[in-house]
Amino acid sequence: MSEFFNIDNPIMSGILKVMNCILLCIVWLICCIPIFTVGAASTSLYYTVQKVLKNDRGYLLSEFFHSFRKNFKQSTLAWLIFLVVGVIFAGDIRICKMIIESGNVWGNVYVVFYFFLAIEFLYAVYVLAYIARFENSLKIIFKNSLILMFRHIGTTLLIAAIAVFCGVCMYILPPVTFIVPVVMVWFISFTLEKVFIRYMTEEEKMDAML
Repeated sequence: MSEFFNIDNPIMSGILKVMNCILLCIVWLICCIPIFTVGAASTSLYYTVQKVLKNDRGYLLSEFFHSFRKNFKQSTLAWLIFLVVGVIFAGDIRICKMIIESGNVWGNVYVVFYFFLAIEFLYAVYVLAYIARFENSLKIIFKNSLILMFRHIGTTLLIAAIAVFCGVCMYILPPVTFIVPVVMVWFISFTLEKVFIRYMTEEEKMDAML
């Protein structure tokens, strides 16, 4: 029985990993409540998944809030920009649907704005993950993230597929919302890290595990 509760036991290790995922997701959700902190919380989520959950370095809560404080300014500003643009697109979709209700077929262009929202989401993923991994000015972060998103289109499409799958899971089974966001970021980080490492200096590669 004592061996079962040994932290090195694969079953116990797996249980602890799941518990950490749930804890991290709850902390992330709480930190997202003020809305304007979603960017900082999401950057910290990526950072913590990469460093603590994937590579077993540091402590979950301390690393999350370390990243939260360190990247708060850049992540918040980036998020607010995405939020404003997203609200504009959402408003355009609403207007288009009102036009459809009035009998005008031109309202069907709302599909285009859904496409723009999807592109914006993927762009936000690159930007916030980039902030978690590199230190740079926000202008350069936006520029480099945009280049990476289109240069590595295969990775971008894979991230989109992961996000859609996780979104469907949360829609069908709402209770999994307390773990799926972390799992989604975990899989996204596997794809993004393969991209990021190509552009790291030798010194950054030495610390690739964060």
